[in-house]
Amino acid sequence: MNRQIVIIIIVAVVFFGAGFVSSNLMGREPVDTTDTFQHGWEAAKKRLIETNPYLAEGSNLPKTQVTGKIVKINGKNITVSIVPLEPLADPDLDERILTTDNKTKVYHYVETKAENQDFVTGLHNPDEFVGGVILAKEEVGISKIEEGQRITVITDKDIRKEKSFYTKEIILEK
Repeated sequence: MNRQIVIIIIVAVVFFGAGFVSSNLMGREPVDTTDTFQHGWEAAKKRLIETNPYLAEGSNLPKTQVTGKIVKINGKNITVSIVPLEPLADPDLDERILTTDNKTKVYHYVETKAENQDFVTGLHNPDEFVGGVILAKEEVGISKIEEGQRITVITDKDIRKEKSFYTKEIILEK
C-alpha cells in the first residue's frame, strides 16, 4: 500500500511538472519590439497627420514663434505657458523660459488711421479695414511686460524642442 501511494505521488509530480513546463512553453508569444509606448506615440502622430493634412504642412519647417501667457518674470528670464506647437508635443515643453537682453525688442499694436487710401485699396481684402483703421507695430520698453499678459515671441532658431531660448522680439497682446 505504501508503495502504491509513493507511485501515485511520483506520477502526480511528473504530470504536474510536465504540465507546468509545457504551459509556459506553449503560452508565450514572441516579444514584439514595436509594441512600445514610443511606437504607439509615433503611430498616433502619423495617424493625426493622415487625417488632417494641414498638420503635415510645415511640420518640417523650423518653429521660430510661440504664443502664450506670462507666468513669471525673474530678472531677464520670463516663464511663459505656451500654446503647444503640435497636438502631441511634449507636455514638459508647454512652459518655456525666455531669455531677454537689451537687444530684445518689445512691441504692441496700436490702431492708426490709414492715411494712404491707395495702400488700403491695394490689399487683398480692404473690407477688413473698416473706417480706414489699421494696426501699426509700436516699440515699447521691456518694462511694459507684466505677469499674466499674453504675448507672441519670435526668435531666430528652431525652438520645437527647446525649453529655454533667447528671444529677439516680443509682441504684447491687449
